[in-house]
Amino acid sequence: MKAILLSPAMVDVYAKVLGEHLRGLLTLSAHRRCLPFLQDQEHEPFTVPAPWPWVVILGDDPKEPAPALGPDGFHTGSVAALLQAASDVTMISCEIKQEIYDRAAGLASVGLSSVIIETRQKYEVAWHNFSELHAPGKMRLRALVDQVRRA
Repeated sequence: MKAILLSPAMVDVYAKVLGEHLRGLLTLSAHRRCLPFLQDQEHEPFTVPAPWPWVVILGDDPKEPAPALGPDGFHTGSVAALLQAASDVTMISCEIKQEIYDRAAGLASVGLSSVIIETRQKYEVAWHNFSELHAPGKMRLRALVDQVRRA
């Protein structure tokens, strides 16, 4: 898992590289109010971040031609522990929706940790089922192709 801990001067640089949709999280990181992490598909175990508010983005939407793999692309126990430790879980399987990332930043700014699952349409049901199995009721928002749905 890759942590993104920045100085205020680096926010613009990282927002250009990682995407403007992450600016709110990057700004919170620069002011030590949140620690964002990126976790790409990997079967190696990882630990749940601690102790201050964090946002973990699970990247199950690699650049083409690499396939999304759904929950099977990650270490099951680690992702289950991560979802259980989070206050909120959101899934996005469509184009970038700024509100998803702003929502995570808002939660972090009041001390709540969250997970954003970035996936593809093919794995919406698998991720929803995985979340409900391991962290019932925590997936409260899903941004799906052509819609945003409160779970």
